Amino acid sequence: MYLTLQEFLSRCGGNFQNNLKNSLEIAKTSNQGKIILNQQNNSIKSSEHSV
Repeated sequence: MYLTLQEFLSRCGGNFQNNLKNSLEIAKTSNQGKIILNQQNNSIKSSEHSV
């Protein structure tokens, strides 16, 4: 399959935007996961101190 340079660049541009969007989504969800884990860890630590 042969693509013209124009076609190739337009496809690359689309893929690049998708990759960027996906990376941002992954970063967002992984940060949310870290925040949740931190909250759980903090509550465990505070309950240990109260014993």
